[in-house]
Amino acid sequence: MRRNGFTLVELITVMVVLAVLALGASSYIGIGSQMYVDAAQREQLLAQSRFVAERLVRELRNALPNSIKAENDCLEFMPIKAVGLYQSLTADSLTYSWLSAQVEENDYIVIYAQYPQHVRPGAQSRARQVSALGANTLTFSGAAFSVESPARRFYVYDETVRYCRLGANLTRNGELMAQQLQADSRFTVAEATLERNALVNLYLNFGPTGSGMFFNYEVHIPNVP
Repeated sequence: MRRNGFTLVELITVMVVLAVLALGASSYIGIGSQMYVDAAQREQLLAQSRFVAERLVRELRNALPNSIKAENDCLEFMPIKAVGLYQSLTADSLTYSWLSAQVEENDYIVIYAQYPQHVRPGAQSRARQVSALGANTLTFSGAAFSVESPARRFYVYDETVRYCRLGANLTRNGELMAQQLQADSRFTVAEATLERNALVNLYLNFGPTGSGMFFNYEVHIPNVP
């Protein structure tokens, strides 16, 4: 009487075949999973990079004329909060005929800033801090303005913005904005001349070396003080 069953050789052969099939299937699934993870990470990096680059460009276009300065892997500028026209200017106050937005105490008034040092603290500063508000009048602290605007124009800002590259991170006033920033990323500023506006070049390279993505923008900044 013959018994049905498998020989040891047949069992080993089946196990080897199943192991080969399992190894191939796991490799295929692993490659597919890794491709999905890589694509998701790259999409996340692209979204992060595009957001930061576009935000920086928009903020620069609203920068106070002649306030942009690039040094030590940082780009510094003052966003315009308000712009106005004044009728009269005294040693500690001005009376305005038009103002584009509300001004608050401790904001800064700038009149006829022609260079970055004119909007920053120092001997050449042409910025004064608002100390009191009145009817069409702004009172400021500090010395009297040494010059007046030929167009009787003044600007107001309330903060200084600094974008800095710290290693592989890009920060805005100390807050993390983006990661995986490569070392060749840079900010350069060409100051305004009589023939053209100020020009800011932003080169931001994100991602692994050799396979990253870069943004190269040239932003024209109005230089009318």
